[in-house]
Amino acid sequence: MYSVTFPGNLTQAESALVKRGTIQIAALLAAKITGRGLIINDGDIEYSWDFILVDASSDEQNTFDERLLRMLSDYIHAGFPDAVVRYTKHEAPKLSK
Repeated sequence: MYSVTFPGNLTQAESALVKRGTIQIAALLAAKITGRGLIINDGDIEYSWDFILVDASSDEQNTFDERLLRMLSDYIHAGFPDAVVRYTKHEAPKLSK
């Protein structure tokens, strides 16, 4: 689960950029690492997401998690340097064929 906390309220335009950009970054990274699908679920708070790689190996999942956290942090901090970007490890459900 990835989440972002901002020190203040975002405008509607800023919120849309954060949400859209985050999902686009995750989708592009998933395609590059696995060439397979990505399931995107909204988290419990406004700026949180759960990204599940379809049929990914442990190495692919770890690579995805590390790179996505780094890329999201860079993306968010470029416009909001005081924002806090977090990744919380959890066991995602396994999808089988």
